[in-house]
Amino acid sequence: MDIDLSEYMDAYVDGCRENLDMMDKMLLALEQNPTETAGVNDIFRAAHTLKGMSATMGFEKIAHFTHEMENILDKIRNNTMVVTPEVIDVLFESFDVLRTLVNDSIDATESDVNVDGTVAKLHALADGGSVAESVPAPSPAQPSPEVNSSPASIPEPQPVSEPVTASASMSEEEASMENDIRAMNDLAEMELSDAEMASLIEAAQKGNNTTILTITLIQDCMLKSARVFMIRRAIEEEEGGTILKAVPSFDDLEEEKFDNSFKLLVYT
Repeated sequence: MDIDLSEYMDAYVDGCRENLDMMDKMLLALEQNPTETAGVNDIFRAAHTLKGMSATMGFEKIAHFTHEMENILDKIRNNTMVVTPEVIDVLFESFDVLRTLVNDSIDATESDVNVDGTVAKLHALADGGSVAESVPAPSPAQPSPEVNSSPASIPEPQPVSEPVTASASMSEEEASMENDIRAMNDLAEMELSDAEMASLIEAAQKGNNTTILTITLIQDCMLKSARVFMIRRAIEEEEGGTILKAVPSFDDLEEEKFDNSFKLLVYT
């Protein structure tokens, strides 16, 4: 299936660079004060968002590598790993590799970067072993499955948050780009499966409108599960829409295992 998503590349590029720059900034702060790990939560969220955006665009190599980084970041933020100079060095190396992979996906190039070696170091840290003994010999560069001149495309969801309107300091093009980035982040956070992504693409090809709804009940709402049922019925029966995914799942919503807000990915 040849799906053109080149129109989303600008939003993907801006989103990646924004998250990478933030990750670098927070890691520099962690290097200066290794005992202050609060910022690791921000690094983890940025990495998670970047992973989701890359997977959504079809850049699986980036998504897999970022997942390896998340394992280390998760251990640090949960206080099961101490931040040592060795950990900092491997994270900096990982960020460099990640930036190279992102640039490759943008430019449709293949850099001679030793991804396997860095992944081996991440595994060694996760297992509490020695990084020096973990690095394999560099393997010949293989074509990246996600690098091509026409990256896979997805339909554009509506931003969950309020649309950004152009102001005196922001052009209409910049405001549109900001909305695209928010929409991409919102979609990435829903962590769609392959089947769900295929359904989303098929809906777009048939000319359906796709949107992400954020629904917030009042704070003292009674019978929340009944409200969920009414909303679901209104969308599917009264409006003729199709709900592709709920976050949390409908099982959790029906058992009221959520606070007061949830998201629905819908096409009509």
